[in-house]
Amino acid sequence: MRLAGFIIIFVVTTIFVFLHYIFLPIKLEWWYIIFFIAGSLIYTSVVYLGVVFIINRHLHWMKENIRNAMEYLKEPHIKFPESNIAADIFSNIIDEFKQRQENISRDIAKRDEFIKFLTEEVDRCAYELNRKNKEFMEKERSIALGHLIATLAHKLGTPLNSISGHIQLILNNDQLDYDTKNRLKIVSGEIARIEKIMRQALDVLMLERGRVEPVNIKELLAETIDFLLPTLSRDADSIELSIDPELKTVYSDSDMLREVVINLLSNASESMENKGFIKLAAGRKGDNICYISVSDNGVGISKDMQEKIFEPFFTTKQKGKASGLGLTICKEIARVLGGNIEVESAVGKGSTFTFTFIDRREGI
Repeated sequence: MRLAGFIIIFVVTTIFVFLHYIFLPIKLEWWYIIFFIAGSLIYTSVVYLGVVFIINRHLHWMKENIRNAMEYLKEPHIKFPESNIAADIFSNIIDEFKQRQENISRDIAKRDEFIKFLTEEVDRCAYELNRKNKEFMEKERSIALGHLIATLAHKLGTPLNSISGHIQLILNNDQLDYDTKNRLKIVSGEIARIEKIMRQALDVLMLERGRVEPVNIKELLAETIDFLLPTLSRDADSIELSIDPELKTVYSDSDMLREVVINLLSNASESMENKGFIKLAAGRKGDNICYISVSDNGVGISKDMQEKIFEPFFTTKQKGKASGLGLTICKEIARVLGGNIEVESAVGKGSTFTFTFIDRREGI
């Protein structure tokens, strides 16, 4: 490469000299021409060597800087002089790369956070959709059931009243023997039970928003326990009442609240195989959300039964012992009062029913 460069420079110079000689108006001697060519050759050599020296010097300088930069890449903690241009360039490249890497990491983190947010929103929407769909289906079923109950109550009410009246007239006959009177009393009792079931079913349908009045929860719960004490003491060794001191007066419907507590306490009492305990508690879950819970250590309720106990006419008790509408009424009252009713239970360990409702202090 060097020889080729020298030859190229020499040929160009020689051609220039011959062209100069040809076009000069004065003809020179041959020795002058030889001297001129020799001078051209010397000049070409000097220029070539100078150019080669400068290029080699710069190439060596660049090679040294690249080598230092490569060492810097291997050991970034080494500090090179400020004049080391290649090292500075590579250092800037590395800093820029690190900055871009950090930006990409932040973008990935934001993307993952956004995906997590979208996933949570989809899950929440799916849950809300399922809940609304379930509420819609329950309401649709309640409407159909309501029409059926209202029709049956209307159709059966008059015949049942007539049968009950005739039975009472027969029972007033002193000539009836003892066995016949007992059987008629059983029939009369069953008719009364049918009428009670129909009234309870109609009560579920007739529930509205309820009254809004100040209710002293402590007094209401204590009065309800006193009312049921003869029955409760027969099945439970201890009855505990626990009320949050902050829960004093709430604004709701006292009759509806009393109906719920009576149903839940009665169910707890009837769930005892042997004498156990019943705990009645009340408190707040938020600024305007209150709760009443009833716990027992009775027989408990299996998981598959827990989903069915709030359905109309479903009961875990012996046939003829209950109408299967108590918990249905409680659930409907909870809906009317802006709350809910839930159960936690394990077979052989007992159950806890928690009834929530809204303190409608602002709705007076």
